[in-house]
This record gives sequence, structure tokens and C-alpha cells, in this order.
Amino acid sequence: MPVLGRPSKRSSGGKHPCQTIDRLREDTRKSVWYVFDTLSNISTGKVMKSQLKVLTSTIGLVLSMDKAEEILNKENSTNDLSYLEFIKILEEEVFRKVDNNTLEKLNLTDNDLEEVHRNCWVLYFKVKKEPKGSMENLKALPEEACYKLWRVYNFLAEEDEEGMPLLPVQIHVDEAKQIVESFVESTSQVTLLAKIDDIIKSYSMQDGMSFQTFETMIVNRFTTDLTDVAIKQATKELFQQYISDTIIKGMLCKRGYQVKHWKDRWMVLNTRQLTYYTASDEREKKGEIRLDQDCKVEVIPDAGMKSGSKPNKFVLKTSAKPYEMSAHDIKTRNDWMTALQKAIDKCSDKNYHFHRTEAKERQKVRREGRRQREEEERRRKEEEESLQKMRDLLKKKQEEEEQQRLQHLKELENARLKLEEEEKQRLQQLEELEKARMNQLDLEARLQAEEALRKQEQQRLRELEEIKKELERLLEEERQAKRDEEIVRALQARLLDEEMEKREELETLRREQEELLMQERSRREGLEEHQMEQSRKLQEAAETLKKLEAQRRAAEQHLSEASEKLQVAEKERVKLEHKVKLWKTPTVGLARPLPPKVDQVTTHRGLGAFCEEDFSKPVKTQTSVDESGSGIETDQSTDDKVTPTEPATEINKEIDNTNNEEQLMFKQKSNISDDSNQEPIKSDSVIEYEPEGNKAPDSFNALGDNGDSQSELVELT
Repeated sequence: MPVLGRPSKRSSGGKHPCQTIDRLREDTRKSVWYVFDTLSNISTGKVMKSQLKVLTSTIGLVLSMDKAEEILNKENSTNDLSYLEFIKILEEEVFRKVDNNTLEKLNLTDNDLEEVHRNCWVLYFKVKKEPKGSMENLKALPEEACYKLWRVYNFLAEEDEEGMPLLPVQIHVDEAKQIVESFVESTSQVTLLAKIDDIIKSYSMQDGMSFQTFETMIVNRFTTDLTDVAIKQATKELFQQYISDTIIKGMLCKRGYQVKHWKDRWMVLNTRQLTYYTASDEREKKGEIRLDQDCKVEVIPDAGMKSGSKPNKFVLKTSAKPYEMSAHDIKTRNDWMTALQKAIDKCSDKNYHFHRTEAKERQKVRREGRRQREEEERRRKEEEESLQKMRDLLKKKQEEEEQQRLQHLKELENARLKLEEEEKQRLQQLEELEKARMNQLDLEARLQAEEALRKQEQQRLRELEEIKKELERLLEEERQAKRDEEIVRALQARLLDEEMEKREELETLRREQEELLMQERSRREGLEEHQMEQSRKLQEAAETLKKLEAQRRAAEQHLSEASEKLQVAEKERVKLEHKVKLWKTPTVGLARPLPPKVDQVTTHRGLGAFCEEDFSKPVKTQTSVDESGSGIETDQSTDDKVTPTEPATEINKEIDNTNNEEQLMFKQKSNISDDSNQEPIKSDSVIEYEPEGNKAPDSFNALGDNGDSQSELVELT
């Protein structure tokens, strides 16, 4: 037997024990249903007792009952239990055996109750998240956020008048809308507020929604752009609002009592107290205001407001001191004043739970609405049945009237035949009478008799015509009644067909919208990837363009420098050509060049500066120009320097000096050409085979390599 009365070792505090037991009883029924939904056998709907022992033991530990799992063994001989059987065992063997004295010793807290729900959640979540389970979307939310969302869902799930959950456990679409609106406002997704109704309609079946469907809707439609931190914070606020019974929370401006300064404070109101913090994270608590029946809430008018004061003010008067506060707008002030007044009115009731009471009131209204709808449906069915009976009676009456009309027509027809037969007999009698009285009556009397007979016949015919018309009119009315009845039946059948077609069109439209949403989502993902790829390529192209632009600027700078060098070289070339022209001009006076006295050899350029003796020398000499412009002969076979050749005459000395100056100018021009990446003019050394006194200037040979001055060099040679 379980042992009762042992005090709990958990932390003390919490709400009134009786209220806690009621909450545990009601909430445990919903949480346990998920365990049975997860572990039950598909065919029998029952769970093995061995799988329920951990859960039963946890409930017993919360209520300080040792070995509570043993109560499962003394029940019926079967090894499995259904949901209703297990709930009955908990009611009779656990909850009813806890008296008030034991409750006062237990002093249960909210954390104690959460252990039971945690145990049910572990059994439910760990099984459902496996690959064989059907709840794959649970992986999309953090487990802690999913658990708190599950607790809020069970808190608002539908119940009957006795507090038993309606199986399967479902939440009404109005409660789901309220949860989603709070979640969206907590995550600042204001744009989704207008779409909540349409989204809920697309996921709900009639007026209810299962937790799997509700969680799938939250994941797919309201958490796509949120981080795990934002999701955890939003579910935490939902848990505090509904489970921890927070009536209202928000930022208000509070005025100090001693130091009259206004400071922003994050206010949290429940049915017992008003707590205020420095920020919305609720980490640094600044104080709390205990509420009782003596507290009052009053509006402070803004008229005559002093400078530095705040608008939209109200004051909370307690037995200790008044608390002056200010809201951002009038609506926020009215909401806070209404919530504070409601908390003050209910603060004396220790068993009062604001959100649970509000939820039960809403469920009561919905149950009353369902009851009214069921009553209206029952009345409608009764009216339809009575209408059908009336139709059957009318049809039967019409058939009887039709038979009576036909019988009456037959009787009229028999009467007409009888009248005709009697008329024939009467005519025969008249004929016999006329034959008998022919001799007695004269022509005038016979005519009068015939006239009277004719009038009688016409009267009878008129009567028969009237009878016939009356019969035709009755027959036409009967046919019209039948046609009207057929028209009504056809209209009813057409309305039913149109209603079915509209339902099929709506279902088809819904499926098409879902397909379009899926296609739009996949297309948007492809476009985002393509856009990222294009952005990366554009960035690479921009970097390449910057590099090319830098290279182009460097090339332009090199080109401008080369152009400047070419201009300088061009100026030097013009000066050099001018000097050459001056040199070609014959001098006037005694100084003239002396031609050689030996026979000169003729070359491809004309008369050369060599003779045959020069070619008979055994050793070749190379004449190079040093930096001073003087010629130095160097033997190719040895490295010994030869002294500079001296000109034979004074004229040759002057020519050598001129050649040295021109050679130095060409050397500078060659250096400039090397700097501008042009083909250099080779003027450092010239190898000639000519006499010392008759050799051509080195600068002329170098100038001959430059294309435009080649012809002038020939003339000079």
C-alpha cells in the first residue's frame, strides 16, 4: 500500500494546495492521454502496465506516496490498461486518498507539478521523434521550446463540463488563434497578424486542431525567419503568461516615492502582486507591490499637467503608499487599469487562476454554442421529418382526390350515357306519339312541339358543356399541382448538386493554392541562390575591373614617360642632323681635309677609306670609344691596351674632336631609347678596318643604323 503523509523534500512555496491538486488532476488527464496515444496498441488501444509504472511512481512522488506503482498490480488481472481505466485508478487510489492535512504538509509548488508533465513529455517526445514516428516536425523546434508550446496547448485544450478532456485532445481554433497572436507579437512579426485567420483555416479541420497540426503550422508559417533564441524567448513568454498565470506585462514609467524621478520599469502583474524589473529580460528585480482588497486604481487627469510630468498617468493606492505610473498611450493605460482592478477583485480568492478561469469561461461559451447548434440541428431534423410527413400526407390526399375525381368522372360519364339512352327512348316515344297524333295535330302544333323539344335539347347540351368544362378545369388544376411539385423537386435536386460542385471547387482551389505555395517557396529558394551567385560574380568582376583600371593607369603613365623621352630624343636628333649639315658644308679658309695618298678601295657605299695594305696586316684591331671620346685600339688576341692613335695632321685632330662630341651625343640618345623600351642605337663600339687618319666617324656609323639618316651617312663616307 502507498504511504501517505510524508512531507516532500522539494522546495516549499507555491499556490494553495487544494488548487494545486485540482490543477494536477485536470492537467494530468491531458498529458497522460499523449502517453497512451504514443504507447498504446493499435488494435486494442491499451498500454502495458510495465510501461506505466514510471509515470505512476512520478505522480506518487509528487504527492509523497511511496511505491505508488504497486496500485497497478492489484487491479484487474489483465496486463494492460486503457486510458479511462488508468484515469479511474489515479482518481480512486491516488487523488482521493490525499486529505487536507497531507496537502498542508506537502506544500506543492509549480516545479513539483512540472515533473509529472515532463515525464509524460519524455515518453511522448522520445518515441515520436524517431524515424518511424509521424511527428518529424518536432526536430525543427528546440526541445525546450516545443515542450512549453505543448504545455500551453494542453492548458487550453477542450474539456467537458466535468473537467475531462474531449478525446482525442484538441484545441479550438479560437484558442489556437490567441496563442499564435501572442507568439507573433512576442517575435515582432507584425506583418503576419493579418494572415493568421487564413493560415489557421488552411490547417484546421472543422473547429479543432491536433498538437501535431498546430506545431507544424507554427514551424512552417511563423518560425521560418526566427533564430532558436527568439523561439525560446517567445515560448517562454507564452509559458509564463498561461501556466504561471501572468495577467499582463509591459513597460511603464514609474515615479519614485521619495525621489520624484520618472524611470522606465518592466511590469509583470499576476493575481497576487505587481513585480517590476529594470528591463524586459526580468533579470534584475527592483521591487514588488502586494495587492489586497484595500488597493485602488485611479486615473490622474492630464489637465493642468506641470512641466516635466508624464501624460496618461494613473495611481495605484495601497495601504503602504501610492504608486504613480504613466503609460505610452491611453489604450495601454486602460488595459493596465482594467487588469489591476481585476487582480484586486480576485486577490482574496487563493484558488483563483486568471487564465484558467478565462479559458473555462470561453469553453463554457463554446459548449453552450455547440449545445445550441445541436438543438437547432435536432429541431431542423424534426422540422424536416414533419415536413416530409406533411408531404407524404399531401401526396396521399392528392392520390385519394385523384381517385375520387376519376370516380366522379366515371359516374358523370355513366350519367351522360344514361341520359343519352333515355333521350333516345324519349325520342322514340315522341316519334310514336307524333305518328299516333299525326292525323290529329296540325302542322303548327307539331312545329311548336318540335320547337319546345329543341329548346330542351339545347338546355341539356349547355348543362353537359358546363359539366365538361368543370371536369377539364379540375383536371388542369391537378396537372398544374403535379407540375409545381416536380418543379420544386427539380429545384431542390439542382441546389444540392450546385452545393456539391461548390464544395468540390473549394477543395480543388485549396489544393491548387497549397501546390502554388510549395512551388513559390522552391522558386524563391532557387532565385535566392542564383542572386547570391550573381552577386559573387559581380563582386569578382568589380575587383578584376579595379585591377585592370590600375594596370591601365600604370600603362598610361609609362606611355606618357616614353613619349616625353621620345620627344627629347627627337630634339637631340634634329640638333645632330643640324651639326651634320654644318660639318658637310665646306670650310672657307686654309683648313681643308687631306685625302689619302694611297689607292682607296671602292666598297658598296662608294669610295672607301681603306687601302690594300690595310688588308695585308696580320692582326685585327678594334677601335672603341671611351667616355672621353678618344679612340683606343685593342688587339683581339691580347688584353693589353694600345695607346691612342694620334692624328698625323692638325686637321685630323679637329675631325677627331668633332667625332668624339657627336659620339657622346649619340650615346646619350641611345640611353634615352633604352629607357623608352625602343630598339637601342649601338654606338658604344664600332669595329672598322681603315687607316687611322682616314676612318669615318663612329657617330656616322651609328647614325647609319637609324633608318632616316642612312643615306646621309653614305654621302659622308
